[in-house]
Amino acid sequence: HKTTTLKASLTKQHQLFLSRPVAELNGLPQPVSGASISIASEDSIYVLHEDVLRPGYDLTQNNACVFAGLPCSISITYGDTILTASTTVLAGESYERLRYSKNSSDSLYHIDWVADQYNPDDYAIYEIIMDWSMVPGYENYSPENNTAKLYYYTLYTLDVGEILQTDLAKLSFPLGTQIIERRYSITKEHASFIRSLMLETSWHGSLFDVAHGNVPSNFVGPGLGFFAACGVVETTFTVNE
Repeated sequence: HKTTTLKASLTKQHQLFLSRPVAELNGLPQPVSGASISIASEDSIYVLHEDVLRPGYDLTQNNACVFAGLPCSISITYGDTILTASTTVLAGESYERLRYSKNSSDSLYHIDWVADQYNPDDYAIYEIIMDWSMVPGYENYSPENNTAKLYYYTLYTLDVGEILQTDLAKLSFPLGTQIIERRYSITKEHASFIRSLMLETSWHGSLFDVAHGNVPSNFVGPGLGFFAACGVVETTFTVNE
């Protein structure tokens, strides 16, 4: 197999979607158009510009980059409303690649392990992008049947809802699947936000449910959300025997 790992600081275009909160389950968020948004670090300020074809979507230029170890902040102005938040960029870290094995009932494969769910000192998001649309026999399938995206988390707590989730066990894929695995370094505050969000959504329900509450926000002002800047390490490889 071919493996490529990227550790350098790269410039890229970033996207932010600004919307109003929803008041009902599965409600569609209404975009907020016309806001002034900027992201700043010690050595740079990036002013975002709204996409003329997609109200509420604001984009940086292609050269946006914040280096690890530096503080970073965001400012959003909409009419008389001002929202601000800040964080520190953590460096990306190397990691052990996910493991997979062959199903016992057919010729497909499944993921056995991505990362430890609990670490009291090192928190991370793992994004797994899978594509088997180029594998013979799958070329004409719809995207939902020949691609997949999974998220896995290493947090500072062990929650039954996370341990019992079955997404990894359900997904099967053939030989030749192309996989991109990304590890995002996150702060403890970011980990706390993710845990609270997952407890209210994907980990919600069952006999082991927890008391519900508001998801934390690090914004100052009359708004909700979480602003984070993550160092990312990416690995690409192909599923083989």
